Amino acid sequence: MNTNDFVESCSVKYRLELKPNEEQIELAHHPKPKCLGGTKTVPLWKSDHAIHNVLQSLEFDHPCIYGWEKQYLVGDWIWLLPAFDYFFRQRGVIGGSISRACYEQYSKAGRKRGKLVGASNRDLKRGICDPVIQSKAGKLGSKTTNSQRWEDPEHPELGQHSAGTLVRMQMRRNLPHSKLNRRKVK
Repeated sequence: MNTNDFVESCSVKYRLELKPNEEQIELAHHPKPKCLGGTKTVPLWKSDHAIHNVLQSLEFDHPCIYGWEKQYLVGDWIWLLPAFDYFFRQRGVIGGSISRACYEQYSKAGRKRGKLVGASNRDLKRGICDPVIQSKAGKLGSKTTNSQRWEDPEHPELGQHSAGTLVRMQMRRNLPHSKLNRRKVK
C-alpha cells in the first residue's frame, strides 16, 4: 500500500466514522514528506499519521519517522514494525533525531531566542548577569578545586600535585591512576 492509497482510504473512513474521543487531528505532509522539502499537508488522526509516516519512509526510502509512531503500529499494521525499526536506525545515521533541514530551522530559531533571553537577562540583571554572582565570578569553584593537593600513597616520590597533574604523571609512568591510587593531602 502506498501513501496515496492510504490517505484516500483515510478520507473515506473519516466520512463514514466519527472521530474517536482520544484521537486528535494532525497535519501530515503529503504527498512529499517535510524532511524532503514537502509543504502540502492533509489532516489525519494521530494513529493514521503514524502509519502514514512509516509508509512514507518505505515509499521514499528515507526515514520520515520520529519515534512516537511505534506505539500505533498494532493490529493490522504490525507488519510495519520491521520497517519502522530499520528507518529508526537509519534516522540516527542520517542526522540524529531530526533531519538536517529541520535542524537548521530549529537552530536558527534557538539562536534568535537565546539572544532575546540573553538581552533580557542583561537588562533585568538576572542569572549570570546578576551583580552578586558577577562579584563572585571565578571565586566560587576555583578556591576549592585549585588548592586541593593530592599524592600517590604507594609512590610518594611523585610529590603533591593537583588531581589532574598527579593522574597524568601516573599515566606517563604506567602506574595505576584511579581514585583509589591517590589521597587528598590538604
